Amino acid sequence: MLTNIVIQKALPREKDYKLFDSAGLYLFVSKTGHKSFRFKYRFGGKEKRQTFGTYPQMSLAEARDRRDDARKLLRDNQDPGLERKRQKLVADMSNDRSFEAFARQWHKQQSPRWVPVHAADVIGSLERDAFSHIGGFDVTNISEQMIVATLEKVQKRGAIETAHRSWRHCALPSTSVSNRTRTVTRFPSFMTAARSRPSRSIAKRTSQQPTCCFCTGSRSAIAIKSCS
Repeated sequence: MLTNIVIQKALPREKDYKLFDSAGLYLFVSKTGHKSFRFKYRFGGKEKRQTFGTYPQMSLAEARDRRDDARKLLRDNQDPGLERKRQKLVADMSNDRSFEAFARQWHKQQSPRWVPVHAADVIGSLERDAFSHIGGFDVTNISEQMIVATLEKVQKRGAIETAHRSWRHCALPSTSVSNRTRTVTRFPSFMTAARSRPSRSIAKRTSQQPTCCFCTGSRSAIAIKSCS
């Protein structure tokens, strides 16, 4: 069994070596003196290994907890190594959930369908009118009121048509991404609401009917929701 004293006194040798704890957990000591907690197990008839972390960043108690969690997965017929990779993949996908990140990804996916001038106009509109206000917010924390407030700032400078195009841009990015990530997370409902119910204040203050920037011809604010 490992103890903190044994780990602290484990000095480098001419070759790498192992100090075993129990139930597959051991300390791996490299010839350079680097120490890491590792777990040896069998899955699918094959011997496998998983590295938990380095010492002293990870304590012996934490390593034992990780081992116990891994053994629970084994009892449920799951490979701890694959489960760790799955968790990392999900975490990597969820690292940047900002509106700007989703919008730029949506724009990248949609651009091949558009002429270059239109693609540039869409991203330019988002960069100018949306990202500076709500771009850094996690999409799950953005309310419909925040989108309305952003559009009203655009409208106050007299850019009525731009406000409606910006509303359209803000409504679509997350809808597109949601289809791709539905198995990972439920996308925030405000985007769906924004598509089907544009701001009344925006609509009332508009002196002309908005033009849907993805379609030909003018449409009413309500009709925009049918454009996909």
